[in-house]
Amino acid sequence: MILYKSEQRVLGRSDCLQILSQAEKDHPDAFERARDHFVAFVDPAAYYKPYPTVAEINAVNSAFTEWVLFDFDFAQATAAERAGEPLPEAPQTLVEAYAQGDATVEELARTQFFSTFWVIAQDPKRKLSVMRETRTCRDFEVSCDLISTRRNWTSGTVNARIASVGGRWVSCGRCLSHDSAPSEPQPACMTQTDPERESSRFIELVRELEGVNGRFVATARAESFWPA
Repeated sequence: MILYKSEQRVLGRSDCLQILSQAEKDHPDAFERARDHFVAFVDPAAYYKPYPTVAEINAVNSAFTEWVLFDFDFAQATAAERAGEPLPEAPQTLVEAYAQGDATVEELARTQFFSTFWVIAQDPKRKLSVMRETRTCRDFEVSCDLISTRRNWTSGTVNARIASVGGRWVSCGRCLSHDSAPSEPQPACMTQTDPERESSRFIELVRELEGVNGRFVATARAESFWPA
C-alpha cells in the first residue's frame, strides 16, 4: 500500500498548463518539434476553415495537450539539445519528466493509458462507471462525472485515457469521444493482462476525428471534446 500525505488528485488544467509552460521554457526546440509533428500528422481540418469555431480550436488544442503530456517521446525530442549525451534506455514522457517528486503525478504517469471501452454500468450519484476495455475485456471502475452521466454512452464505445490514482481509476485525459456505432460488450475475460499501452493510438484517433482527411471528421462534434 502507498500512503500519501496529501489528498489524491488528478492532473488538473492548471497542472497541465504549468507543465507545458515550464517545458516550453526549458526546451523550446523540442516543444516546437512536438507541435510541428502533431500538426503535420493530424492536419487539423479547423486550420483550413476561414472562421473555425471556438469549440473546434479548443478540440485541437486539447488533443495536442493530451498527446504531448502523455504520449510524446520527450526524451528523444530533447536529445538533440543535449549534444554528446547518450539517449535514455527508455522513452520518457513530459508528465514523467516534470513529476518532480509528486507521488500522485508519478503514479498517474506510470499507470495511465488510452483505450476504447464499453460503458456497461453507470452510477451518477457517486460519479462512477464500470468500463470494459474492448481488447482485454478487463473491467475498470472509473471515477468521471461526464462518463457517469451520459446515458447514451451505454451504447457504442467511449475512447478515454484513465489512470490509477491512490488505488482508484480516474479519467485523466484532456479529450473524450463517443462512437455511437453499435458494439456489444463481450464477456469479461479471466486474464489479468494489462491493457497494451500504444502511444500512437491516441494521435491516430485524433487524426481520424479532427484531421482534414479523417474518416469521422464530417460526423464528429468538437463539443465531444473537453475544452482546452
